[in-house]
Amino acid sequence: MRCEYIWSGEKNNMVFHGNAKRTVIGMTDRLTALSIEKMEKLYSNRTDLYHIIEVDTEQGKVLAAEKNNRLYPLNSFYDAQKAAEEWSEQFECDDMNDNSVIIVYGLSDGKSILKLCEKRPACGVIVYEPCQDIFWKAMEYKEVAELAERENVCLIVKGICEEYFFHALQSILDYSNFQLVVQAVLPNYLQLFRQEYQEMLDIYKSVVELIIFTRNTMILRGVEIQHNAYGLTRDMMESNSIMQLVNIMNTEVMKDIPAILVAAGPSLDKNVEDLKKARGKAFLMAVDTSLNTVLEHGIIPDMTMSIDSRKPLNLFKNAQFENIPIALSMNSNNEVVKKNHARHFYEIDEQSYLKRIIEKLGKDTIQLPSGGSVANNALSLLYEMGFRTIILVGQDLAYPGGVEHAEAAYGKGNDKVDTNKKKYIEVEDNFGNMVMTEANMNIYRKWIENYITAYDDLKVINATEGGAKIAGTEFITLSEAIGRYCKKDFDAKKLLDIEPYFTEEERKQFICEIREMPEKIEELGQLIRETQKLYRKVDSLNGKGKHNSMQMKKTMDEIAAYNEKIDASFVSCMMQAYIAQTDYEIQGELLKYKENESALKLINDFVEQGQKLLDAYQDAIQQLKEDLPLIMEDFS
Repeated sequence: MRCEYIWSGEKNNMVFHGNAKRTVIGMTDRLTALSIEKMEKLYSNRTDLYHIIEVDTEQGKVLAAEKNNRLYPLNSFYDAQKAAEEWSEQFECDDMNDNSVIIVYGLSDGKSILKLCEKRPACGVIVYEPCQDIFWKAMEYKEVAELAERENVCLIVKGICEEYFFHALQSILDYSNFQLVVQAVLPNYLQLFRQEYQEMLDIYKSVVELIIFTRNTMILRGVEIQHNAYGLTRDMMESNSIMQLVNIMNTEVMKDIPAILVAAGPSLDKNVEDLKKARGKAFLMAVDTSLNTVLEHGIIPDMTMSIDSRKPLNLFKNAQFENIPIALSMNSNNEVVKKNHARHFYEIDEQSYLKRIIEKLGKDTIQLPSGGSVANNALSLLYEMGFRTIILVGQDLAYPGGVEHAEAAYGKGNDKVDTNKKKYIEVEDNFGNMVMTEANMNIYRKWIENYITAYDDLKVINATEGGAKIAGTEFITLSEAIGRYCKKDFDAKKLLDIEPYFTEEERKQFICEIREMPEKIEELGQLIRETQKLYRKVDSLNGKGKHNSMQMKKTMDEIAAYNEKIDASFVSCMMQAYIAQTDYEIQGELLKYKENESALKLINDFVEQGQKLLDAYQDAIQQLKEDLPLIMEDFS
C-alpha cells in the first residue's frame, strides 16, 4: 500500500535512532512526499500539548494520557498483550475478507494493531493517530516500528502528516472496495480526542462522496463523454499536451511569478476590475464560466480551461475567446473547441484508449488530479506548471446573496437559488457566517482543502472576497494580494509558444492505429467469445463437483490468460463507457464474499459475474461499431 508522491529526504545522519529511526524511514517510504527533514524539524520544535507518560508495569511500559486531571491508559496496565489480543479479536468475523480496508483511530503502543495485522495480513490498514505527543513516544516502540515497515500499513499522524490522509484514502479506495471499509477505535481515544475523530470521519466521508459522484457521472454521461472524445481525437493529435507545461516555471526568473485562478462565483463581480492591475505580472488562468465576465471588462486571460462536455456555447460568445490558449480534456465540448484557434493543451485520462496509443508511440501522458470541477483541474495544472503562489478569485463554492454565478456567466437573474428545484446545505463562509451551497460544491471545496495541505511548498491566497471558507488558504482582498505578490514583469505568450506534441512521423503512426480499430474490434470480439466458452466449462465442472480438479485449475488459468489479453487491448478501454453500469455493479460485488462460503458458491458467483461482464462487452462491441464513424471520419 503506497501513496505516490515524490521522494525527498536522506536516511543517513538522522536525529532519530533505533526503533524511532525505523519508524520514520517506514513512514517516509509509504508517504514519499513526507520528508525525513520535516519530521526532524517537527520533532526538534515539538511542544507538549498533552501530558503523555509511560507507566511501568510487570510486562513493560504502557502509555497513558492525562486530561482534566484524569489518567487515561492507552493499553491495559495489567496485561497489555492480552488486552491487545482481545481487541484484535473483533476482526475474526465472516463479514470481512482479504479485500477489506481497515481504518484504525489511534496508534497507542502499536501492540493492538500489530495483532490485527497478524490476523488480517492481506488487508490494507490505515492508522490515524490524532495526537503527535503520543506518537513521539510511541515511535520508539518496536511494535510501532514494525507497523511502519509493513507494506500494507499507512501511519497518519495529526500535526505531522494528516494532510496525506485524504490522498492515502484516494489511492486505496475505489468503487470496488469502499463498501468493505471497517473502522475501529483503540481504547480511550474517543474520550480523549472526540473532535479529532469527527474530523477524520469528515475526510473519509468526502472521499466516499467523490467515489460515488464519479460513478454517477460515468453511468449518466459516459457514452456522451466518449462520443465527445471521438470528435476531439484528431485535434488532440495535432495539438499540444499538458505534459509540455509540466515544470515550465522551473527557472530562477520565473519562480516568484504568481498565478491567479479566476472562477465564476458571484463575488467575481466585486473585484474583477482589480485583475487589470495584475496583467503582465501574474499568469492569469480564467476557467470557462468566468470568461464572459473577464472579457467584458477588457481582461484577456493568459489561458482558459474547459473540461465539461455540456458546457453551453453561450459561455464562449465573446469573439476574443478564439485567441486564448485553452487547456482541455477529452471530455471537453467538441463544439467549444472548434470555436478556439489558439493553442490547445490536452490532458488524457489514465484509463483512456488514447493513453494506450500514445504510450505505444513512446510518449507520456498526464491526467490532472481533480475533485470534479474545472477549477479543481485548473489548480492542479497551475501547480504542475510550477506555480507555488496561487491566488483564487471568484472561488465562492457557495451562493452568497442567493446567487450562484457572476452576472455575465449565464445572464443576470438566470441563476438565483431556488429551494424548490434544488437541495442546498449550509457551510461557514469567509466571515464566520453561514452560506448556502450544494453537495457537489462542498465536495469541490473539501478537495481543494486537502490538495493544498498535501504540498508544503504551495501557498494559496483566497482573494475571493466572499463565499465558503477554504481551510488552508490566506483570506485577503484581491487588491492586497496583487500588491503583495505581483511585482515582476512576465510575458505569458512566450511561455506558451510551444511546438505541437507529436512529430509528423508520430502523427502518421497514430493515424495507422486509429485506422486499425475495426480489425482490433473483431479480434476483441473473438477473444470474448472464447472466454465465454471457458466460463461455461467452469460452470459445468462446478456443477459436477469438480471444483478441485486439475481440469478446473487449467480452465481457470485459461480464463485468466484470456482476461489479460482482453485488458491489454486498447479497444477494451473504449468500451468502458458503454458498460459503465454493469461494470460498477460487478465491482460492487466482486470483492464481497464471506470467508466461510463454500467453493461451489464462490465459483458460481465468479461465473455469474464473469458472464455478466462479457455479455455487456458483447453489447458494447455492437454499440462501438455503430459509433465508430464518429472517430473514423476524421481519419479516413
